[in-house]
Amino acid sequence: MKSLTLFLQKHYQVLYNLFLFLIATVVVLYVLPEHGRLKYDYEVGQPWLHKDLEAPFNFPLYKSREQVRSEKKAWEESHPLYFNLQEESENQSIADWKENAARVPASVISNTDSLQRIGTKLLVDVFTQGVVVEPNITIPRERIWYISSNGVFQTVDPDALLSPQNAIQIIQERILDVPDSTYRAYLSENLSDFVRPNIRFNNDLTQRRKNEFLRDISPTQGMVSEGEVIVYSGQIVDETIANRLSSYRRTLEGTDDPTSIWQVRGGHFLLVVLILSMLYLFLQQFRPTILENSNSLTLILVNLIGMVLLADLVVGFNPDLLYIVPFPIVPIILRSFYDTRLALFIHFIVIMMVGLVAPNSFEFIFIQFLAGVFSIVTATGLYRRAQLFLASGKITVIYIISYFAFTLIRGDVLDQEHLYQYGYFALNGLMSIVAYPLIFLFEKIFGQVSDVTLLELGDTNSPLLRELRIKAPGTFQHSLQVGNLAESVIDEIGGNTLLVRTGALYHDIGKMKNPLYFVENQTTGINAHDELEPIESAKVIVDHVLEGIVMAKARRVPDMVIDFIRTHHGTTRVEYFYRNHLRQLQEADMEISKEEEDKFRYPGPKPFSKETAVMMMADTVEAATRSLNRPTAEDISNMVDKLIDHQQSEGQFDNANITLGEISRARQVLKKKLMSIHHLRVEYPD
Repeated sequence: MKSLTLFLQKHYQVLYNLFLFLIATVVVLYVLPEHGRLKYDYEVGQPWLHKDLEAPFNFPLYKSREQVRSEKKAWEESHPLYFNLQEESENQSIADWKENAARVPASVISNTDSLQRIGTKLLVDVFTQGVVVEPNITIPRERIWYISSNGVFQTVDPDALLSPQNAIQIIQERILDVPDSTYRAYLSENLSDFVRPNIRFNNDLTQRRKNEFLRDISPTQGMVSEGEVIVYSGQIVDETIANRLSSYRRTLEGTDDPTSIWQVRGGHFLLVVLILSMLYLFLQQFRPTILENSNSLTLILVNLIGMVLLADLVVGFNPDLLYIVPFPIVPIILRSFYDTRLALFIHFIVIMMVGLVAPNSFEFIFIQFLAGVFSIVTATGLYRRAQLFLASGKITVIYIISYFAFTLIRGDVLDQEHLYQYGYFALNGLMSIVAYPLIFLFEKIFGQVSDVTLLELGDTNSPLLRELRIKAPGTFQHSLQVGNLAESVIDEIGGNTLLVRTGALYHDIGKMKNPLYFVENQTTGINAHDELEPIESAKVIVDHVLEGIVMAKARRVPDMVIDFIRTHHGTTRVEYFYRNHLRQLQEADMEISKEEEDKFRYPGPKPFSKETAVMMMADTVEAATRSLNRPTAEDISNMVDKLIDHQQSEGQFDNANITLGEISRARQVLKKKLMSIHHLRVEYPD
């Protein structure tokens, strides 16, 4: 049990990395289709560039989406309408009329029975023809009308039916034929009130029959037999051939053959493992620090998996909407935390994986690759809001131009469907703005530091730097000079200039606790170290590193910046007080012990990145050249070489990813900058 615990502790990072890659593999395999795919790419209107394609099995020819939609639309515009004959309503209207006529006073109508018979006959005539209120829908006259009477449907001519208004008009015309003027007057005034529809629209039955038919519309229009050639090599892929190919693809992707499914799964597994292995080897070779940082690797894989899941969700809903997915936000986000090469590589990994589910994979990967490259190139300086919107617009333009190029190749530039795609590209570019809040969110979740945060930290009006400027003004000026020097070097040899500048501004904040013990803050000519022993003085000097770390952590400064505080002296000695102590021991005829010597050393660690190594060089040479009185170019050059040689001899740069060639170029930049700072000026006359 103890040996297992030790093994886990020793190999924790490797096991965690493998676990993350395993999770990524499982998730990607889960979203990939279980069925086979047509392995050939083709364009409608272009020749078939592959060998003759024969059908390996029988499959149906599916109607195109437009054909099915057209059939449904035609049916919806002309489907039969169903009505019910309501004899109860008819009988009730006649009964109400008879009751009304019976109540007429004899002084008005002498023979009410005759009045009842005349009115009833007129009502029966219009009810027999049919009085109907037409449904509130568009009704082409060619539609078939069915009327149900006692459960039996019969076809009727809609033109033979009467509306309530027409029925009343007919009754009024026939009343004129009644001989008795008294009857005519009463019928004309009252009989219209009893004309009520006896045929009513049956909406439920109409909709049910309509839906039944729409479900029964056949999606196919023929068959392709096994062994039949689907398309010949060199044949122009017209609409008919394209329909045969899409039907073959649809059948291929919908097969339930267990053997075929497991073959597809096996192929996808091998591809995904190869892609993720390529990612692992890339990180191991070029970015090993990411594999040593759980948060960094998790951030990368979360972006990768999240984008694959989002793409699968969209493809499952509607493959045509895939270009709405803002794939360029992945390189934009990763570029904010890491470098351009890594961001571009991860973007390429993402679009390769999505290409396994995307229709027309080559076109998709090509367009997304271009958009990703331009997003990295153009989306710089995201801390400026205007820059983010400009980058979004540029991404949209690249999408549209690259897609337009493919339409030129296919010869279907004027196809109306492309307007939707251009709209999708505009939405895609607009959604790229989501990268900004995501960067902030990932910073908080994974403890990373983006350029936006570094810019905020590098503001000299921030509380901590303002406090440094007030309490230790000499140290503040020294930090500004170190930042300028380090930034110039990193700009020359490559690296994160914003990070090294911000680190330089914070590297000496620990001096605020005892500012007068540091020579740059001594303005009265009194040196506080005159009252101390060399060991005590060394402790004060060394402690500014630890004090700086404590202050930075209390103000929630990110670890990436605190690393500059930890490493800016590495494990070097406080040489001035060390030599003073040696002199005192020699005068007393004593030798220094190892424990005593360690008290003059900084706790470290040594610089472990290019930026921290450059910061150490810039800090040392800036402070040292201040001690030179009227330095010449030769004095500065010798001083820089001497100090950096000493740091190299002590192995201060052994853990940093900086080469000897880069150190040599750093020397030249530092010499040039220091000479411009300390150059002699013309003396002003009295």
